[in-house]
Amino acid sequence: MNSYEELDKALSLERFACYLDMADGDRERVIELYSLNTALSEALWDLRKRYVNVLKLTGWLSLAALA
Repeated sequence: MNSYEELDKALSLERFACYLDMADGDRERVIELYSLNTALSEALWDLRKRYVNVLKLTGWLSLAALA
């Protein structure tokens, strides 16, 4: 996202209002917060995938299914 208008179109009114409240109405800050949240979500998802792969490789995932 590189503009407030694009962000406004992409988000629901409820979700957009949440970011607008956190940014005290500062539209530039809204973009920063949304971008930061997106990057953090992507990083956590990647970490989760790696964690699951390690569990599969070590057999822990199949043992957990038996419990």
